Amino acid sequence: MVGLASALRPAAPRWALGAGTVAVLGGVGLAMHHAIYVEDGAIASGLGDPAAAQQVLSGSGGTRMEDAALVLMIGGMLLGVLLLGVGLARARVIPWWAFACLPAWVVVTAMSDGAGPLLGLGNLVLLAPFALAAVSLLRGADEGARVATLEAAPSA
Repeated sequence: MVGLASALRPAAPRWALGAGTVAVLGGVGLAMHHAIYVEDGAIASGLGDPAAAQQVLSGSGGTRMEDAALVLMIGGMLLGVLLLGVGLARARVIPWWAFACLPAWVVVTAMSDGAGPLLGLGNLVLLAPFALAAVSLLRGADEGARVATLEAAPSA
């Protein structure tokens, strides 16, 4: 997400900041979500009693912090990806057809957990917007290096 925001920044800095912030908040929600599972697993593994461990693991979920982490993760990641895609398409960094891949990518990613490797392979097909944004970033890095080289060259 930070790479997509970086590709958008030269063309639309405010949009990149807003959409990038939403996407990063989704990443924070993802980290919080996984931390909850790590904590539950640590508690369950320290109990020594399989029945008690199963009770701890099956009883997890539903606290306000866990709900907030889930809302932040899902909302931030979905909305962040879509906002970045709209910004990239509006700034003509990626074509509109590549933007259409982003909502499909979100759906495929959300459904691929446990659905088998074939659905997960769908992610490879939907990487077009990311590859196009990467090309844009690489072009910008090449142009920046050329400008820096020309500025550093001694004048005759």
